[in-house]
Amino acid sequence: MYKYLFQFTKTDYMKFISHLDLMSTFERAFRRADIKILYSQGFSPHPKLSIAHPLSVGISSTSEYMEVEIEERKEGLEILSRLNDVLPEGIRILNCKEMIEKKKSLAALVEYAAYDISFHIEDIEQDVLIKTIEDFLSEIEIIAIKKQMKTHTIKQVDIRPFIDAFELTKYSQGVATITAIIKTGSNGNLNPELLMQSFIESSEIKIDPNEIKIMRTELYFVKENKRIPFSSIN
Repeated sequence: MYKYLFQFTKTDYMKFISHLDLMSTFERAFRRADIKILYSQGFSPHPKLSIAHPLSVGISSTSEYMEVEIEERKEGLEILSRLNDVLPEGIRILNCKEMIEKKKSLAALVEYAAYDISFHIEDIEQDVLIKTIEDFLSEIEIIAIKKQMKTHTIKQVDIRPFIDAFELTKYSQGVATITAIIKTGSNGNLNPELLMQSFIESSEIKIDPNEIKIMRTELYFVKENKRIPFSSIN
């Protein structure tokens, strides 16, 4: 058994496929590339392939991570090339390397995610937008309305402890980009769409939620109280 770490993109139309469809896409790609994945034992075997933290449908990413167990050791560049030859447009393997050290699963490691959130905005000076963002972050509590999918109930949640960074990083020709770093994973999770909904509701700036584009750019784990990008995992 050999375990590999993959870094890949999920962009263009592929951002609209579900997590299960993405898993099926990768399973077919490995089969077409003639790379044998290991399967679990039992009555319903499933491939030993897992993605660190599934994206919500409609959100794209330039840096997703997946761990896969395969039968034979191969060079990372060979695996990368063979998979990219058969994967659909929008999904591209950026990096592939063997995981030598035994670690927790990727899902257990995830604690933060970085997003670039872009939207059209008019008749607002850059300084005004920066001040609005600063005022938003200065609140002791930021109450968001969260819908519980299983119970169909509505819950008020203070999302301020889940926001590590939220700042304007680009502003040009009526398009603004905010970079956010927020809690993600089993120890706490904030959806970037809920974050933007709260920002819109708390400010007087008019932003059309339907025109917001969200791109995940990195996942992080924490070591010695420091955020470490997944791209540094050996």
